Amino acid sequence: MGEKTRADWITLDPRVAFGAPAVERVETRVLALRYDAGEELEEIAEDYGLLPHAVWEA
Repeated sequence: MGEKTRADWITLDPRVAFGAPAVERVETRVLALRYDAGEELEEIAEDYGLLPHAVWEA
């Protein structure tokens, strides 16, 4: 009951994106919007210099 999910790539830092969840200074919502728009994980990851796994967690 109430199992906690852990995402190693995602940070919450008030100095980055005003504390919004981010992966290497890229807001997770930006990554999610691009993925939802039909872009491939590998393409998104390459654009930001991230690993595809990090984009998937976002």
